[in-house]
Parts: sequence; C-alpha cells; structure tokens
Amino acid sequence: FEALTNNNPMPKNEQSGLNVDDLIKKIDDCEEKDSEENIIADILDYVSSNYSDYSLTLESVAKKFNVDAKSISKQFKRYNNITFHKYLTDLKIEEAKRLLITTDMSIEQIYTKVGYVSRTTFIRAFDSVEKTTPSEYRKKAKK
Repeated sequence: FEALTNNNPMPKNEQSGLNVDDLIKKIDDCEEKDSEENIIADILDYVSSNYSDYSLTLESVAKKFNVDAKSISKQFKRYNNITFHKYLTDLKIEEAKRLLITTDMSIEQIYTKVGYVSRTTFIRAFDSVEKTTPSEYRKKAKK
C-alpha cells in the first residue's frame, strides 16, 4: 500500500524481475501490435478485393479504415516489407499478366480491367515490374 500512496513504482515480480508497470506496458505494446497487424490484414484483404478500382489510393484506404495515411504507410512497410503503392502495382500487374496469357482481350481492355485509366501509365508500370511491354510479354508467353 505504501508503494501506491508514495508514487513509488510497483514492486518487482520475484520470478520475472519485472514490476507491474513494466508488465502493463508490455501488455499494451502487444495489444497495439495485434491491433496494427489486424488493421494491416484487413487492408490487405480490402486492397486484394478492390485493386481494380481506379480511385483506390493510400489516402482512400486510410479514409475507409479511419487511420492516418502516413501511419498505414509505415505499418504496411513494416509488416509486408514493401510499400503500399508497390503492393497495389504488383497486384494489378499480376492480374494483367494472367489476362495477357489466358485471354485475347486487348491491352486497353486489360489495363481498364486492372484499374489503370491511362495506357501510358499501365505500360510504364508493367515495364517497371516485368522489364518488357505487355505486348511483348504476351508474344513471349504464347510461343
């Protein structure tokens, strides 16, 4: 009782060597980490389901999940080792590659379907990931 009334730290736990304040902090840190991981998992699910939406951006996701965009960006990078933008681009390009190989859809139909508004932006993104154009990729894949 004296430790509580004199603003002294709580006594140490004999077995762990931690005082109660340290234990509470550890629990809070774990809960915060779990919460961050849950938000990132929810964001991954959401982005995977909505990557073809032209308006999907880090800011729109932050707004949807009621979280600061900078915070999401940092957490996303920490838990996935890639940026949000890279993850979104990779999803779009993977789907574009699948469509290039498995369909006869035009490049315009494909870039529209995977969430690009501009042919130029799509070709740049594709080339940055695959080091070739979508047309060349299709030709090579169909040989």
